[in-house]
Amino acid sequence: MKKAILNGKCSYCLSSFSQNMMEKHLLSCKSRLDFYNEFEVTSSSKTARNRRKKVDEITYYLLEITSAEYPEYWLYVDLSEDRTLHNLDSFLRDTWLECCGHLSYFAVNEGTYESQIDRTTDSDSKSMRIKLKELLLEKGMYIPYEYDYGSSTLLNIKVVSSHKVITTKNRSKLIEISARNDDIDYKCFSCKKEKATEICTICIVEKAGGRKQSSFCKSCASNHECGEEMTSPIVNSPRSGICGYTG
Repeated sequence: MKKAILNGKCSYCLSSFSQNMMEKHLLSCKSRLDFYNEFEVTSSSKTARNRRKKVDEITYYLLEITSAEYPEYWLYVDLSEDRTLHNLDSFLRDTWLECCGHLSYFAVNEGTYESQIDRTTDSDSKSMRIKLKELLLEKGMYIPYEYDYGSSTLLNIKVVSSHKVITTKNRSKLIEISARNDDIDYKCFSCKKEKATEICTICIVEKAGGRKQSSFCKSCASNHECGEEMTSPIVNSPRSGICGYTG
């Protein structure tokens, strides 16, 4: 199988860049900066005078999110400091992860924040319902994340930058994808010719090659030794082929 291409597309200007260039692009992307400029409300403006009680200084964070096991899957996300870890957890589940309602956690500043806390134990875990502005996030900080404590999907989250603007309250709930890796074309492990569209949920766990030995075209999947019923569609997610995830 050919090495996965790590290119992706900026959601603001729709330009394509490799992952190692995307961060630099987003920090200088005119369309992204214009998007933030639209949020700004100057103290001398008519809008500010009319909404004086509804404006505030808000910090927006740019996060890089990558799969620990499959780094070809990556996201850049813009979100407001008024969003909570629970909001980010829900966003990651909706975008990349959710299959069976598994537990998850973030590790921030030596604290553990879980989606569900077991009150019957002596766990020091805290609730995810804490706003980002309470976590003292800094540029360069890394935040480990895990979804599903059994068939785990591990993510690495990095704080790329922060951006302060004076904005109206109704703009304080931002959370959206700034850039994302393109769909990855896998070749069928069996015939070596056709594009793989199915992944074997048994082989991806048991074979040393992971996705390399578990991706098949539709025709080869129908004759695969583990049974066609054990395959699921390949989707643009590091969770593809794991548990019951189908995108």
